[in-house]
Amino acid sequence: MKFLAYAGLIFLLLSMGVATSRVYHVINPGAAPYKRAKELVAQERYREAIPDLKNAEAYDFKRHHVIELLARSYMKLELFTDALPYMEEVVKRIPEVGNVRALAGLYDQRGEVKRAIELYDRYPSSDVEVELHLANLLMREKNYARSEELYRSILQKGNGNAEARVRFAEMLSWQGRYDEALSMLENMPRGTWSRHAAIVKARTLSWSGRFADAASVYKGLLAEAQ
Repeated sequence: MKFLAYAGLIFLLLSMGVATSRVYHVINPGAAPYKRAKELVAQERYREAIPDLKNAEAYDFKRHHVIELLARSYMKLELFTDALPYMEEVVKRIPEVGNVRALAGLYDQRGEVKRAIELYDRYPSSDVEVELHLANLLMREKNYARSEELYRSILQKGNGNAEARVRFAEMLSWQGRYDEALSMLENMPRGTWSRHAAIVKARTLSWSGRFADAASVYKGLLAEAQ
């Protein structure tokens, strides 16, 4: 019946001489705001695009495209609370790695670490960025065994992931495995040393009772900051 009603309306409007493009917009009132919003998003004018996207959403026009654009716009504006329900809908529809990682990042930002871990477990991936984020989350939850397994997996892939090495060293240090942590840092690939690595090294040296060595590293950090 709905189809017949639309067909009758289209026939009536066309018989009245209404242009085809006008007929389309009469039947699909969300089309015009959606088109404007797409153009605004392409120009990175996200704040201006949102009202048009909400208008298109109200008319249920191309909903999955509208939802993706709303999620993207809110995230670009760092309005993460607003982005969350749209990103959740995006992931349900399209659970691609990038979408899952973005939603996990939103959960993490809100301090919902367990939800982020559960999300990654629901949509497992061998993507290095996903594994690294998951390992970091597990470390914060003190699930050291599983976190260590992931860090080792990343490092064994031979991509020289400096962040994974530093985070792994940090976790080992938290567990009191100071020699292993320092060895991990001392074997950093050339050119990948960072301020974070230096801080982890200084803390590890201090916690292991090597205060003079720790002070030396801290002095170096202070000198770099000046």
